Amino acid sequence: MVHILCPARHCLETPREMLGQEALCPFCHRQFRLRFQDSLEYRQQVLEERTRREEKTGQLWLYWSVGVGVAVVVLVVILMVAAAQH
Repeated sequence: MVHILCPARHCLETPREMLGQEALCPFCHRQFRLRFQDSLEYRQQVLEERTRREEKTGQLWLYWSVGVGVAVVVLVVILMVAAAQH
């Protein structure tokens, strides 16, 4: 079962076997096509994928930031040692 909103935003519980067919909303009597892309489950799946992608991107930026920070600290230490030797 999937949950699909009609054009008037009424939530209809629909068997997967009916996807791709025309339906009539029992509340507002509007006709529309049952598409998985319009289901609440699809929207949730897309949101979860987007969240995972954003988390991975955030982690990547964190790793790059830490790496650059370490490189800067190492460079400063090398410059301090070089300056102390002169």
